[in-house]
Amino acid sequence: FTRRIDVNALLKCMDTTRKALILALDTERSSVKYFDELAGKAESKEAKDIYLNLVDEERRHVALIEGLIAALPPSA
Repeated sequence: FTRRIDVNALLKCMDTTRKALILALDTERSSVKYFDELAGKAESKEAKDIYLNLVDEERRHVALIEGLIAALPPSA
């Protein structure tokens, strides 16, 4: 992730809580997709179960961040 972007430039753009949470939300959604794809390619039940557990964890993160965003005041 950090090799593809200029982290310092990104941090300068994160000037509001809302922007930071939207970035976090996008990252978590990407993680859900990534682990779900790996689960679909897994060759063993054990590996698939691990990936699906990670999918569930990332989905919980998505829900948490969505709740945080919803609770922000409009100016945040």
